[in-house]
Amino acid sequence: MKMMVSADQAGRLLRSIPHSSCHSGMRRNWRAADNGTVTAASFLWLYCWAKTGMNSEKAREVAVGVFEQIFGLRFDDVDKRVEHEWARRMRYVGHLPSLEVTQLLTGLEQKRLLP
Repeated sequence: MKMMVSADQAGRLLRSIPHSSCHSGMRRNWRAADNGTVTAASFLWLYCWAKTGMNSEKAREVAVGVFEQIFGLRFDDVDKRVEHEWARRMRYVGHLPSLEVTQLLTGLEQKRLLP
C-alpha cells in the first residue's frame, strides 16, 4: 500500500496516537519500506485503530487523522469498503496479498486528499 509521506514521517504520525497499546503494537505490526509502501496487514492494522481507537475516542480521532495523512485517503471512504471484522482477522496475517486490499479500494485513488 502506497504512503503519501515518508516512512520516518509515518512513524512520527503513528507515535502521535495517544495510546500506549498503539505504540507497542506499532513495533510489531507496522512494516514500512523505504520505497514508501506498507504491507496490507499494516494498512489494516492502522485502519482498525482509526475504526475503534481501542475504546479511546481521542485515540480513534487522532488515528483517523493519521490514517488520512499517511495514505491520502478519507477514512470514511475506506470504511465504506472495508468490513471491520474482516480487517480485524486479516491485520496480523503477514502474507495477506496487497492485491486483495487494493481491490477493495479500487477507485479511491482518484479521491486522494490533497496535501
